[in-house]
Amino acid sequence: MLLLLFTILHASDLENTDAQEEGYIDQKHKELSDQVIKWSTYIDKNLDDTIKHYQPSDSNKTSPKDANGSDTLKTEDEISSQDIDTFFQNEKFLDETEESFVRLRTEIRLNSKESSKLKLKLKASLALSRSRQDIKFFISGDQENVKDFIEEEDEADRRPELGLDFFTPLTEKIASKYSVGISGIYPFTRARYSMTHKTDLWTIEPVQTFQYSLKDDFEEETQVYLDTPLMDTTLFRIELGRGTESRQKGMDYLGALHLFWTPIPKTGLQFTQAFFGNTKYEYVTDDSVEPVETDTYGGINNYLTSLTWRQSIFRKWFFYEVSPGVNYSIVYDYEPNYRFFVKLDFYFGHIK
Repeated sequence: MLLLLFTILHASDLENTDAQEEGYIDQKHKELSDQVIKWSTYIDKNLDDTIKHYQPSDSNKTSPKDANGSDTLKTEDEISSQDIDTFFQNEKFLDETEESFVRLRTEIRLNSKESSKLKLKLKASLALSRSRQDIKFFISGDQENVKDFIEEEDEADRRPELGLDFFTPLTEKIASKYSVGISGIYPFTRARYSMTHKTDLWTIEPVQTFQYSLKDDFEEETQVYLDTPLMDTTLFRIELGRGTESRQKGMDYLGALHLFWTPIPKTGLQFTQAFFGNTKYEYVTDDSVEPVETDTYGGINNYLTSLTWRQSIFRKWFFYEVSPGVNYSIVYDYEPNYRFFVKLDFYFGHIK
């Protein structure tokens, strides 16, 4: 693994110059990105051959959004919400982008009151612009997916997902994405709706998601993002959320304040203060007896403070991220749980 990283990060300057002239960062990034496009084209061509008789007119096709995949944050002009989401490659960006990409993430989680975790996460999305410009093939998973697939774990976020995304505007102002696929061995459907409203001071984006799966039944979630730039290199975000699941009592909710600062190019700092709650939160109070003793609490059950430093180094597609923090959970009687997360991201796709 170390030899592979050494080879990638020290590619010859001559090859890098040729690749940069073609719009890529270096030769290795060009080769890996070409493979992403190759896989996408292969799937796209076969799909096109199958549904070509039912191809809609060009006027119904949507165009991909611009500027996705960039790792450069604006430091001269006023920074935008899209700049922040693109650089940090958060779930909001991954859910909204219509560009092809493959992201490989290595994540180490250290906690003072929990066991350490090492995860390897893969997330990919391939645009099928030949057969349908608004269709994408997606796949996501982590290192424990094979174990989860065999043992049929209940943790939905750890089961691998693959399927198709359909980007179709619901109205002129409401963007929508519909997904069909399988999670582990269970089929699911998902719908995501969002809209953006700008005022003199704020950019407001509400997002509503619905999902039905044969394993987890019905889930729905509402999120609202309120963004405002404080200075040219600083963005303040208020995040509010709520959600319910048919197999879970009560309603989850959260509130968070985020402050993003980009002091230099290719570098971002994020401060987060958040709380999480549930109207009928059930947690274990004593696991030393059979059956285990539980209690139900209707209120805020977890507080989080974290600081995240993210930077692109060596190559524009290679990121590292360190995030120290502390959270206070009712599970540990609100005693501090100190945490330290380290992430390494490899992003393959065309970077503008």
